[in-house]
Amino acid sequence: MADRIEEEEFVMTYQNEEEEHLQADILNEQIREENLMADRIEEEEFVMAYQNEEEEHLEADILNEQIREENLMADRIEEEEFVMAYQKEEEEHLEADILNEQTQE
Repeated sequence: MADRIEEEEFVMTYQNEEEEHLQADILNEQIREENLMADRIEEEEFVMAYQNEEEEHLEADILNEQIREENLMADRIEEEEFVMAYQKEEEEHLEADILNEQTQE
């Protein structure tokens, strides 16, 4: 009788330990899944932040290129206006020289 009670206590103790191990395994698996999910979220946030930063750099590059092109266009216009003013001045001097020659004749 004492052996049977001892055996039942041993079996119950073993079953309790097995149940505790199983619960611990389940809890560990839940923690692992939560950690994986947290890692995925963190990775997605990093990727999104990186993509946003890259997009901002690209937009800045495009804006800088537009400004560079506008500056080049303004420089060309300024140069053309200078050349036209110089040519007009030269024409006026030439006309004045022609008039002076005609009046001297």
